[in-house]
Amino acid sequence: MREVERFKPFFLLVSIFFIATCGIFYELLLSALSSYLVGDTVLHFSLVIGFFLSAMGLGAFLSRQIQRRLLQSFVMIELVIAGVGGWSGVALFGGYLFFSNLLPLLLGLVVLLGTLIGMELPLLLRIFESFGPLRLTVSAVLTADYIGALFASLLFPLFFLPEMGFIQSSFFFGGVNALVALVNLYLFASEIAVVWLKPVAWGVTCMLLVMIPFSSAFTGQFDKMLYEDEIIFSRQSSYQRIVLTRHKERVNLYLNGNLQFSSVDEYRYHEVLVHPAMGLLLNRQKVLIGGGGDGLALREILKYPEVERVVLVELDSAVVTLARDNPVMRQLNRAAFLDPRVEVVIQDAKRYIRESSELFNLIVLDFPDPSTVELAQLFTKTLYMQLRYLLAHDGLLVVQATSPYYTPRAFWCIEETLREAGYYTLPLHVYVPSFGEWGFIVASPYTRQSWKRLRKEMVQTKFYRPDRIYSLSDFPGDLLPSEKVEANTLETLQLLHYYREDWKAWE
Repeated sequence: MREVERFKPFFLLVSIFFIATCGIFYELLLSALSSYLVGDTVLHFSLVIGFFLSAMGLGAFLSRQIQRRLLQSFVMIELVIAGVGGWSGVALFGGYLFFSNLLPLLLGLVVLLGTLIGMELPLLLRIFESFGPLRLTVSAVLTADYIGALFASLLFPLFFLPEMGFIQSSFFFGGVNALVALVNLYLFASEIAVVWLKPVAWGVTCMLLVMIPFSSAFTGQFDKMLYEDEIIFSRQSSYQRIVLTRHKERVNLYLNGNLQFSSVDEYRYHEVLVHPAMGLLLNRQKVLIGGGGDGLALREILKYPEVERVVLVELDSAVVTLARDNPVMRQLNRAAFLDPRVEVVIQDAKRYIRESSELFNLIVLDFPDPSTVELAQLFTKTLYMQLRYLLAHDGLLVVQATSPYYTPRAFWCIEETLREAGYYTLPLHVYVPSFGEWGFIVASPYTRQSWKRLRKEMVQTKFYRPDRIYSLSDFPGDLLPSEKVEANTLETLQLLHYYREDWKAWE
């Protein structure tokens, strides 16, 4: 018994480590889930962090109202956090499906969890007063708290999110909170008067731990409700949720719920992305692709026998693995990743562009739309200027540039950014039924003469023919810019504002 008494401070420090880990995890979970479900990464991360920290301050203030039975109160708070935190993933996914506005539910969970977590540390500091001088106890408590926070911030993106996903991870950390409550309930049994607390603690702990292996059922059910077609593949990577669906002959790929391509018409998109630029090139030996992890742009490039080397730079290895190994995807991209001419680099494209010194005849930027701060940084004047050092003297750059119909200012902002970076531009547009009118920009850093040397020989295509470049570069009045737009720079990220405002007008 004396041994247990002697180690009580140590057990409390261990408890602090775990509750700090759980607290940071819930903050990261709510921030990431809000960005995934609603979008607008910076805004929702800022809202979650701001409200969470403010709520923790409120919890610290409210903790002064607890005058007696501190450990009993701590255990009760832990059990409430376990229940709310454990089910928070399910609650947010459900809220996204059934409510038009997720923000009230999100902020409600943030404030509730933040307030409860804010009450924990002041209570534990007061409990620790009986074990030694204040200067030592405060040091020990804060050290355990900060180390636990670091532990969570490292493991959340590196392990829990890609390996367990949102819902399973939330049940896991809820279970950790419940176990902390249960252990302290038995260690300090003499200081706890409420007799029903033990069965409640056991019930909450068992419920959360049992839900961990069954959480995939929730994820599968939510996916079925989000997507109309049969889901043939789904995975949460470190960066995004990847879902592949099929209906008869149609296959769709979704990243974070956003359609990336539909197999019935993706050829229109990828043929116009690749072949106009290839037709304007005198030399085609070396090609760099930024993004395009599905391998569909790669498929089009590999049709040219003159191509000797293709480097594909993709951030998310899970997308490349799917495109290379999944039989459905491999059939769509014609096993492009197995071609010996292809080198795949798993890296942030900005870093690759900054560090590479290799010259390419063609650079294809098949990045997602600039809907977040991170993505808008892939369309900046700085990046385009860096790309000039990777282009051979007669090389070309082609950029996926969003829709000139739905997001016209964003499209022409990309064109203006390329012009300010020193390129001559050739805007193109094509109708893709799954997306509507879509735009691309071919850019030459050296001369306009590139547009006059169109080569007539052609590889096999479904839609594109060399003479179509003239109609694709002819923009009707409703696709032309209606106002002067500014270039996109790292300082302003004006493109992000144009893109969001244009889409809001349609929504």
